[in-house]
Amino acid sequence: MSINGVQSVGQNQMQEMRKPPSPEELAGRISQSIEDGDIELDSLVENLTERFGEEASSIVADDGSLDMDALTNLLAENAPQGPGGQPQGGMGGMPPPPPQGMASTEELETKLLEEYGEEATSAVFTEDGIDFEALKSLLTSNESQETGFLLDVEG
Repeated sequence: MSINGVQSVGQNQMQEMRKPPSPEELAGRISQSIEDGDIELDSLVENLTERFGEEASSIVADDGSLDMDALTNLLAENAPQGPGGQPQGGMGGMPPPPPQGMASTEELETKLLEEYGEEATSAVFTEDGIDFEALKSLLTSNESQETGFLLDVEG
């Protein structure tokens, strides 16, 4: 979906796309990353222990493999809670990854360049990556209302 395609996405669909992954989905992604060699189990345990305490060591099964049930339970028990006891954002307050089919960084940069010019684009795309506050400010400015975008940038 291109950035222009966002215009046709309804409010309910936008909220569904922002829905954080469940502990089961997140545990599955972590497991796949371990299988793919992207993450080492020892490093994962170390990071989770720093974040959640010694109970994180329970994610290693007796045979030295990842215990999916223990990981899922750990993630569920430590999920940030929003209003009404519902999880908010992704794990650790991190936003969930962008939904499949969203515009790439290059497409976003091109579209911002076309709509707002080089100065605005260079404020958003810094040496450290994307400045999301600058992007949010740009998209909520009066100039963005002329584009016809239907974006909800709160969150």
